[in-house]
Amino acid sequence: MLSFKLLSSVGDSEVQMLKTGLSLTEQEELMYALPQLEAEDDTEYAVAVMYGCLLVRIFDMGRYLFLFPYPLSDDANVKLALEAMGEYARREEIPFCVTEVPYDMLYCFGGFRHMDLDALDETGTIYRVKVKTECQILDKIPPCDGGRVVLSAITAEDSEEYAAVCRNDEINKFWGYDFREDAPDADGGYFAECAMRDFECGRSITYAVRYDGVLVGEAVIYAFDGKGNAEIAIRILPSYQKQGIGTKTLELLKQVCCKIGLCKLYAKVMEKNSASVKFFSSVAKRQGTDESGVVDFLIELT
Repeated sequence: MLSFKLLSSVGDSEVQMLKTGLSLTEQEELMYALPQLEAEDDTEYAVAVMYGCLLVRIFDMGRYLFLFPYPLSDDANVKLALEAMGEYARREEIPFCVTEVPYDMLYCFGGFRHMDLDALDETGTIYRVKVKTECQILDKIPPCDGGRVVLSAITAEDSEEYAAVCRNDEINKFWGYDFREDAPDADGGYFAECAMRDFECGRSITYAVRYDGVLVGEAVIYAFDGKGNAEIAIRILPSYQKQGIGTKTLELLKQVCCKIGLCKLYAKVMEKNSASVKFFSSVAKRQGTDESGVVDFLIELT
């Protein structure tokens, strides 16, 4: 799995780690490239080596940017290195924007569905490529009406009801994230604000699950990869479970995902959450279980 080291903290041990597995020629090229990336004021550089390429992540003025993979040898695999950066950006929920892309390497972005291309010179030989996801191109969250069950965007008016869902210990323990880690004293408005901000930043789409007009849970589409795939998660308050609301929610969620152009949905469920494992086993293809006890499911949309 790709990870970056801050350039300012790359000491001898980190440099040796970056050089691991590289040929002498590649090591020499790496040592040449690193000094060219001296951090400037308010600009943070982080580096990694993968597939024989130097990968550079830049944080400047509150925004992330990646340099196009710098090959350290003739047999470096630039395309695989670029894919690793894209997966890193997806996992970290940051924009995947790559600069200094040669014109003849634009084909490496062929798997992505939506992009902004900006020529960085008058001759059109160098580009900046900003990959955009289905979430990022939406102006607003589209509602989906299923009769008694309706999916619609979280609003400030939902603050207290939505907070009750997020704070419910029974379902929160299976969510994979505990808000207390970052905001132990969060007030009612915190959760709604986070949901709305995540959509504005293009990270995720959070739906309120409303049953007969009452907010009883949430459904989230997140981890968009820019290639038509994303992950989903659903949680319903215990007092409203076993009434078919989860099944209807998934049905509506699939309709929304088809409408915005997704083709595959993934769900990660803790193996100890037997009810959810049983539910997804009936509607999705089980892909396997990782070492931490998380079961992966796949739903292919038609």
